[in-house]
Amino acid sequence: MPEDYIYHGRIDPLHIGFTFVSSPRLANEAIVRHDCDPVSAHILGRALNASLLLLPKIGVHQSLNLHWLYKGALRDVLVDLRGDGRIRGLINPRHLSERAETQSDIYGGDGGQLQVVTSQGRRVINSGTAPCDLQNVTGDLGYYFSVSEQVETECNVMIDFTHNPEQPVALCQGLMIQAMPECDLEQFGRIRQRLHEEEARQHLASPSRADGLFEEILNDITAPEGVDIQISLEQGPSPRWFCTCTLEKIHMTLRMLQEEDRTDMIQKGEPIVVRCDFCNKPYEFTPREAQKIWDGDSPD
Repeated sequence: MPEDYIYHGRIDPLHIGFTFVSSPRLANEAIVRHDCDPVSAHILGRALNASLLLLPKIGVHQSLNLHWLYKGALRDVLVDLRGDGRIRGLINPRHLSERAETQSDIYGGDGGQLQVVTSQGRRVINSGTAPCDLQNVTGDLGYYFSVSEQVETECNVMIDFTHNPEQPVALCQGLMIQAMPECDLEQFGRIRQRLHEEEARQHLASPSRADGLFEEILNDITAPEGVDIQISLEQGPSPRWFCTCTLEKIHMTLRMLQEEDRTDMIQKGEPIVVRCDFCNKPYEFTPREAQKIWDGDSPD
């Protein structure tokens, strides 16, 4: 499987910015770690790729937190993106197939929202919220930027799967376009519609390659405008999974348990397993080790 990558740039003289992301390795990592069923895998993989489309918009020392909240069987999707290409995410619940049959069952209709926070260290630089009216993680992200940030935005992400449970993702790639200052918004409106038409979707569903797949897509969606375009681009940081969980943080989680829960665990006498929400890594403690943590001591 080829390495994940990001390219971004602009299309002139149309004054349109773009980002293209290929991230099957990252999607595999997340989906396998969280043991997602096919429906949850599809949504989480697309949410991670769509979040990476925003990477060129933040500084290398900044982070972007995206939280989709829905009213259906899908409760939420949370993604934490760092400016150097590190990313992690989770979906709740991880098994949606048994809970929902239709898109309406999954997203629950109106009432959802997307929260986006940009920060550097502990300082919040920018934050905003927009309704999730499109009932689609990538569509709702584009809608957020169009409404909350006042930047006309469109994105499309395709994901495809194999029958191998250890490497379920065959393809995961997406393209985002944004109207820059001096962009003709009528023209942009026509171009954004073509991003969802069959020809562009077929390109996005084709295996990524080094000879400019995304340039073909950009040419396809702009060609009907009859303008000779110039594409300038640069490569972004390589996407990679990360997590900040540590044993010390898990100890803090254990200390937050109520007294009745602690007593129940001790009485059962079974190993106590705490999993990180983001990476699903298990941390196992004996009842004796857990008691020492609750007593304020470090386990042996």
